[in-house]
Amino acid sequence: PTGSVAESDEADNNWPLSGTPASLDVRTVSTLMVRFVPVTQSANGLTGNIDPTNKDAYLAPMLKMFPLSTIDADIRDPFTTSAPVLASSGTNWSQVLGELLALRIAEASGRYYYGVVKTTYTSGVAGLGYISTPAAMGWDYLPSGTEVMAHELGHNFGRYHAPCGGPSGVDPFFPYSGGIIGTFGYDIVAGQIKFPILRDLMSYCDPHWISDYNYTAILNFRTANPMVAGARIAPAVARPSLLVWGRIENGRLVLEPAYEVDAPPALPARAGPNVIEGFSASGQRLFSLPFTGQRVADATDPNEQHFAFAIPLELLRGATLDRLRLSALGRQVELRASGAADAGDIPVAARTSAGHVRVTWRGTGSRGVLVRDARTGQILTFGRGGSVDVQTASDDLEITLSDGVRSATTRVRPK
Repeated sequence: PTGSVAESDEADNNWPLSGTPASLDVRTVSTLMVRFVPVTQSANGLTGNIDPTNKDAYLAPMLKMFPLSTIDADIRDPFTTSAPVLASSGTNWSQVLGELLALRIAEASGRYYYGVVKTTYTSGVAGLGYISTPAAMGWDYLPSGTEVMAHELGHNFGRYHAPCGGPSGVDPFFPYSGGIIGTFGYDIVAGQIKFPILRDLMSYCDPHWISDYNYTAILNFRTANPMVAGARIAPAVARPSLLVWGRIENGRLVLEPAYEVDAPPALPARAGPNVIEGFSASGQRLFSLPFTGQRVADATDPNEQHFAFAIPLELLRGATLDRLRLSALGRQVELRASGAADAGDIPVAARTSAGHVRVTWRGTGSRGVLVRDARTGQILTFGRGGSVDVQTASDDLEITLSDGVRSATTRVRPK
């Protein structure tokens, strides 16, 4: 009305031009359930800065740009990763993201898991997330970190990159050249018009907003997949299951140590070229699960895939699991049981300072430990290498030691 938008034709300001009212596509959308995961890097002691005082700042861009009405977000206890320091090139980010996916499956949560990390740099890789699977991570460098979260959850909502800034994995159907939003947008919170030349949030360019194309696509995705997951989590109570997880990164097959957990079954959502198999000591195949791995947007390897499943132990039909095999890319990698988890390797937990505990184990045949807060059930770390420092004030820990295939759980009080 004030002429703030330059026009070449003042006579076309009715929509529809016919004057006949158009029907509106109005939908009621579900609440977005988010769980923030503060990530502590054991390699340098840094923990992502997310707490009740800044939580709303992380959510604000999504409430402005995405088809959302409300967001229910909580903050879990810090999760400690034993991955090497996160590099600006993206090195080591994938291991942490894979741990977040396994964390979500093992904890049987329906929330989107978003890991918040503190980096030693302010220029470089800032976030990583799955396409169409509810787990992602990003740095806590604000205000950039809030927009990184919106970008990564855009991937979780099934969106690929818009063509600006040289990203990989560009959406071939994005309708506007240069990654622009293409039509006018409106920030209802700030009362600001967003001009069509702004870049889409799913590009690597600034300043940005969201295109009508991606807004509608996210609305359709959330309508069709209100609780989408990378594995099909059965609507059942928790039962003894085996957490089997890993990744295919830069042509390398990684099969992480398996852990027995109490969780609802979470099996492959769709078959694919990859296969995870379990065998007895006699070579009997106990299960064979073909699957398609979860694609990682923004990864340095455009073909990277991750997976995490909770396989019910009842599939073993009473047999003892002796070997796990991952087959992909025409190759195989296996983990074999050594019996170390059952051979009296008792882990020890010692408090090193207020809020910090060091868990140690022999490590000769043990490939890793899963440490929980026994009071809350939350997983505190997937430890490797014989020892791990955990950020926790709990005086009651549940430690599951794995030889790669079999595992045993011990209740420990830090001394």
